[in-house]
Parts: sequence; structure tokens; C-alpha cells
Amino acid sequence: MDEAIFVLDKMLNVGIKPTVYPYNILISGQCKLGKLNAAQSLFVEMNDNGLTPTVVTYTSLIDGYCKKGETNKALRLYHEMTGKGISPNVHTFTALISGFCCANMITKAGQLFNEMVEMKVIPNEVTYNILIEGNCKEGNMGRAFELLDEMVKNGLVPDTYTYRPLISGLCSTGRVSEAKAFVDDLQKEHHELNELCYSALLHGYCKEGRLKDALSACGEMVKRGIAMDLICYAILVHGILKENDTKLFISILKEMLNQGLKPDNVMYTNMIDMYGKAGNLKMAIGHWDIMVSEGYIPNVVTYTVMINGLCKAGFVEKAEILCKEMLISGLIPNEITYGCFLDHLTKEGNMKEAMQLHKAMLKGFLANTVTYNMLIRGLCKFGQIQEAAWILVEMTDNGIFPDCISYSTIIYECCRRGDLQGAFQLWESMLKQDLKPDAVAYNLLIYRCCVAGELNKAFELHEDMDRRGLKLTRATYACLFHRTCLTGSVGPTSS
Repeated sequence: MDEAIFVLDKMLNVGIKPTVYPYNILISGQCKLGKLNAAQSLFVEMNDNGLTPTVVTYTSLIDGYCKKGETNKALRLYHEMTGKGISPNVHTFTALISGFCCANMITKAGQLFNEMVEMKVIPNEVTYNILIEGNCKEGNMGRAFELLDEMVKNGLVPDTYTYRPLISGLCSTGRVSEAKAFVDDLQKEHHELNELCYSALLHGYCKEGRLKDALSACGEMVKRGIAMDLICYAILVHGILKENDTKLFISILKEMLNQGLKPDNVMYTNMIDMYGKAGNLKMAIGHWDIMVSEGYIPNVVTYTVMINGLCKAGFVEKAEILCKEMLISGLIPNEITYGCFLDHLTKEGNMKEAMQLHKAMLKGFLANTVTYNMLIRGLCKFGQIQEAAWILVEMTDNGIFPDCISYSTIIYECCRRGDLQGAFQLWESMLKQDLKPDAVAYNLLIYRCCVAGELNKAFELHEDMDRRGLKLTRATYACLFHRTCLTGSVGPTSS
């Protein structure tokens, strides 16, 4: 890249006027390296030299800004480009859609997709794959499968990059059996699947504690000629540790070793994490020692999960010693590391020290949505609901965006106090922020509406929930059914 810039400078110095193409190559290269300031300088220089940027120039910059998470700058360039009469192409739109999907702004990504179609720019496989994955991550499974159907109708061929997020999305919305049926249908139709598709299914089974089904899926996977990789084994090990099945754990480890696969840093860290969360510090420390003896060096994540285990067990002083050891080894604790201490303080009700740590994290730019949620949870738990609402405002003021959990935590406390009006105000505020409530949030509010006798609101929420492919818990369903029977009323979705 430096040599290319040197050649361009030499051309300018000897009076040779370069065309747009060398600039496009240089701008694209700088963007791929993440050097957006350098790319922007070349863009300005190009304009100063009387050269008109092309769609390639703008697309390189748009893609670069989107990958850096600077979607506002990317969108500004897009409007500048179209304002000059330069038509965007499929790569321009795909870069923008990808950027907004990564920023969890799926509504804007969808708007850009619609704009793309209106402008007669034909989406390709990559465009569809990105938008399908974005919708799957948001839990919009209905829309994701609509896009799959549309993709096929347009003569495009889905691949493993298409199927994996769909399988994962079904699993994450509690529809693991549907995910398995989808995998079986794909196999019957001779669509090629890989270990990544199966790892998504295994993760879904293990998350629900369905180890028997997970092991059965592994057997099918191998029969179909797809080899188990380290990721698949790591997911199985994680699921087995959750169920505390030592015999099966040893059996799977032996099988893995027989396949020539050895636990890596990630798997050891996962094992330490699982034992730490279960309160089995003896096993967590034991696996730490084995990991080190195998020549693996603990990283920030490994230290953090060990610190988390110690904090959860109440050994905060030992966690602090380990944090100091981490610093001595040249590793810098991150927001998750400090979050372990913050989590302990908020759960213990030590909100004074928690706020002090929070302020220190703000100074070090380490506060994030998760750490703010810990504070909100702690304040709500100890009845300081007004302070929790202030923290929600402070969070936005500091450029940190609340998520569904941020709102749901305060909504729960409002409901618990019988303040359904306050709960709905927060719910509306959450929707205005373009946040999609998850199944937990829906179940919580529907249940509380039932308790308060607000059945119409409960059914409205249930309809909305159903449209998004989310399901009621048994407790919420029973409460809704019971209240309907008591009042003799029939909701819109009672059929």
C-alpha cells in the first residue's frame, strides 16, 4: 500500500495527472486495512484534482465505515452519492444492509433492501444471506423464511451461509424441533450442509438440556459424512457440564481425543467457566492447572471466567488477587472482568461501591449495556426504581444504548408494584427505540396484564408475540386461559 501511494505521489510530482482508477484502488485498499482517515484524505485529494468519484469509490468508503460501525457516516456518503446522480449498485446496498444488521438496526436494513428493489438493483446471494441472518438474530423468523423463499424464486442458490442462521434462529426462539425438521428436509432435498449448520442445532439441543437428542444428531451428522469438529465437541462438552454428567463428559473427551482432537484454550476456558458458575471451584482450579500444564497460557477471557467463579462463590479477595496477577502478566482487564466485581456488588446490595466502580468504568470507557443492566437490576432489586430510571437516561446520554433487558428489568419492578401504567410507558419507549422485546419480556407483561384483569391488552400482546414466532410459557398460558374462563370473555386469539 505504501509503495502504491509513493507511485501516485511520484506521478503527481512529475505532472502526470492520474485517472480515477488508481485512486479507487488506493481508497479500497485503505478501507480494507481499516485506515478510514487515510481513505478519506485520498477521497478529498481526488476531488481537489478535479476527478469525479465513481460508484466504486463511494462503495469502498461506505463499506469501510459500515465495518467500523459508523453507519451514520456511511449513510451520509450514500445520500451524497445519489444526490450527485451516481447510482448505487448491489455492492453498495449490501455493504449498507450489512452495516445496519451488525448495528442491530434491522428495520433500517429492511428499508434499504426495499429501496434497493425499487431502484431495480437486483440483490445477490450475499445480500439475502446478510438480511436473513440479521432477521434471525432479531428473532424475526417469519421474515427470514420469506426472504429464503424470495431468494429461491429469484433463481439464487442458498448455501450453508443461508441455512446456518435459520437453524440457529429457530433454536434461539425455542423452536429446536422445527430446526431439526428443517435440517431433515434440507438433507432429503440433497442440500449440502456442513458442521457449522449442525453445531447450531447441537447448541439448540444443549441449551434446552436435550443431550440425548444432541448425541443423536451427532450420530446422524457422522452418518451423513460430516465430521465432528472441535466446535461441535465444545458445544457438547458445554451441554454435558450443564447437566453435571461426569461419566458422559469423560466418554466424549475420550472420543474427541481418539479423533485426534485436543481441547484448546477456548474449550479449557469454557470448562473453567462452567465449573465456576456451578460453584465447583475445585474442578475449575483443577482444569486451570491442567490447561497451564498443557502449555496453554491463560488469556483475558480465561482470567475473567476464573474471577467470575470466585466472585460468585463469595471469594472476592481471591478474585482481586487474581486480577492483580493478570495485570502483572501483562493482560489488561476488560469491561467483562470489572463487570464480575460489579455483578457481585449489586447482588449483595452494596450499591455505594457499585456506583463508585461504575464511575471508574465510565472514566476508562469500559461501561457498556451489560454493566448498566447490572446496576439497573441492583437498584430495582433493592427498591430504588426511580434511580434505575435515571440510570436508563444516563445510559443513553453516554451514547450507550439500552437493550430489551434494560427496559424489562424496570418493567418487571413496575409490574411487581402494581404500576401497570408505568410498565406500559416503558414498553412503548422500548418500541420507539426500535428494540424488539424477547419472549421473556412478552411473557412478563402478558402475565401481569392477566393478574390485573387487563385481558384485552394481554391478548393484543399475545397476537404481536405470535406474529414474531415467539411462544408463551406454560405459566403465562395457564394464567391467560384461567382469567379468560373466569371472566367468560374470549380474546382475539382464543381460537
